[in-house]
Amino acid sequence: MRCAGDIFAYLEACAPLAWAESWDSAGFLVGDLAHSYDRCVVAIDLTPALLSYENTLFIVHHPPIFKKGLEHVLAGSLIYEMIKRGNGVLAMHTNFDRAFIPYQVAEALGFQPCGRILDGLSLGLTPGIGYGIWGECEAQSSELVSQAVSKLFGLSALSVYGDPKRLVSRIAFAAGSVGSMIPQDGCDLFIGGEIGYHQALAASHRNMTVFGLGHTESECFFIDTLVSWLKAYGVQADAYRVKPHVRSFYVTV
Repeated sequence: MRCAGDIFAYLEACAPLAWAESWDSAGFLVGDLAHSYDRCVVAIDLTPALLSYENTLFIVHHPPIFKKGLEHVLAGSLIYEMIKRGNGVLAMHTNFDRAFIPYQVAEALGFQPCGRILDGLSLGLTPGIGYGIWGECEAQSSELVSQAVSKLFGLSALSVYGDPKRLVSRIAFAAGSVGSMIPQDGCDLFIGGEIGYHQALAASHRNMTVFGLGHTESECFFIDTLVSWLKAYGVQADAYRVKPHVRSFYVTV
């Protein structure tokens, strides 16, 4: 397999670290950039279940540490155990979120993409600017849209704030923790991953319907996208998937 440094440089070109938020720890966190690992595994999170691997380059969405520097890695921690096994860890977090435009969502929900989310609904679909995607469609009930959302993300249930019968024609989507991204106006339906109760409630009071999918559940496109990017570079990567948490509630306020 190619050395970690070459893989890192390629992925950095796909999703530049300059696009990551200042608080983020995206990048090569653990390992040897000059080393060629035996295998590459793509996952949303680094978990103890992955300690069965040795000499492996893990490419994850969520950084396992947010303070760079091994002085913050204590004996017995997950990162410490990864180092002992000769593994490398590369995180593609907010730089990926800003680089990746989820056209799959627009196609599945039947809306025409118009722009991204950046301090409201911004026009233009430019990688590196804004998050997620928003667009317009023929008016339909948010209840009908919820069925398409459940199918796309493989959910048995989702949280709904606002009137599920409300007709919507302007829809926005963003993955991850996105409560602060809910537009103040101009949007009929906001679909996100992790959304605070009071954030969603406030949006419903502005005649907006809000769907909460769950943080990890909303980020399901990360693994397939990274595997595809790596394949295009000649790197075979294994996908490590964890079954999404079941959302067993349906709330209307």
